[in-house]
Amino acid sequence: MNFKYPSFKIHQSVTRFCLPLSRFSKLPSNQNKTLYIGSIITKSIKNSTTESIKILIVKRQLLNENENENSFKWEIPNGKVKYGIDQTLIESIIRIIKDKIGLIVISIKKEIDSFEYQIDNNQKTYKQYNFITEISINDNHSDEEEVLLNSKEYQAYKWITKEEVLNLDMTDTMKSVLVNGFKSIEQIAQQTE
Repeated sequence: MNFKYPSFKIHQSVTRFCLPLSRFSKLPSNQNKTLYIGSIITKSIKNSTTESIKILIVKRQLLNENENENSFKWEIPNGKVKYGIDQTLIESIIRIIKDKIGLIVISIKKEIDSFEYQIDNNQKTYKQYNFITEISINDNHSDEEEVLLNSKEYQAYKWITKEEVLNLDMTDTMKSVLVNGFKSIEQIAQQTE
């Protein structure tokens, strides 16, 4: 399969997401669901004595007056899978991160904590697959310049540590994704040492 994005690496555990979307969406667990992806984007912060891991979170823009109360909580960057544009879920990750926050994915490390939800009384079921991703950060940019938010989608971003997760205004599901994300990132780091 030919991808239309710059080269990137994927861990063998996520190769099942290389299945063409036309087939992936017909799997029993995905039938009749609108598919989304979420990305746990990490970076290491090193100082003279310690190293800490931070994850990027974002806050949505007001899109219309009918938004539900969860629309303005902190979350990981995410977006809708686009049939006819993306060939696979993996391509969706690359496109969404580039389009929504201006970052280049160089590696997809692991899938973590997919979840399903419905919005208010809408009969549609949404399913979000979440992935731990590594991005390319241009060394010429400071932390403040590296993320280029799509202003139609997001109003703010910040890099957080695992100690900050439980105190943020976000859904319980998103807190769980982030807590498990930090645990998985630590496990990945231990495996590569």
